[in-house]
Amino acid sequence: MYAVVDFEGLQIENGMFIIKELAFRGLENGCLGHWVILPPMEWNLLNKHQRITFSWLVRNTHKMSWDFGNVSYDKLYQIVSHLMKTYDSIFVKDLEKKKFLEKLTGRIVQNLEESQCPKVKNLPHHPFTCLWHPRNFEHFALVKVVVYTDYMKSLYSLRHPHLNLPCQPNNTFSI
Repeated sequence: MYAVVDFEGLQIENGMFIIKELAFRGLENGCLGHWVILPPMEWNLLNKHQRITFSWLVRNTHKMSWDFGNVSYDKLYQIVSHLMKTYDSIFVKDLEKKKFLEKLTGRIVQNLEESQCPKVKNLPHHPFTCLWHPRNFEHFALVKVVVYTDYMKSLYSLRHPHLNLPCQPNNTFSI
C-alpha cells in the first residue's frame, strides 16, 4: 500500500525539522490522518534566527503559533513509525522533507518532485479547511496529502482503468 505524507514546521540546521503539523492519506484505502503538534521546547530556547524564521512562517505560511497544538511532540515518532510500518511506500513532495523522513525512520521515501508533480495551487481540488486553519487556506499538510493522492490516483487510473481506487477519504487513522 502507498501513502502520501506532508508536514509543516520549522527547518533547523542539518536538514532537521521541528514539525508543527503532520498529515497523511493512504492511496488505496483513503485512510486519512492529521495532527497539530505541540512544540518540543519553550519559545525562548529557540535562537534569534529560529524565532524570526518561525514568526515569518506563522504570518506567511502555516498560520499556527508556536504553542498551538493538540498532540505532544513525543508522540510524533510513534505516529511516523506506525505509518512507515503500515505502508509499503511513502511519498512526500520536497527533497528536504524526503531526507528528513528517511533520516528519522531509516526507510526510503519517494519524492513526488522527481515525477514532476505540480504544486497544489496548480492541481484541481475542492477547497476545504480544518479546525486549525482559515477557510480556503491551501498551505497546510491536510490539503496537500488529499490533493497529491488524488493526483496520483488520476495518473494511476489512466494506466490501470480497470482498478477502482477510492476518491474520497473514508477511513481515519489514530494512535
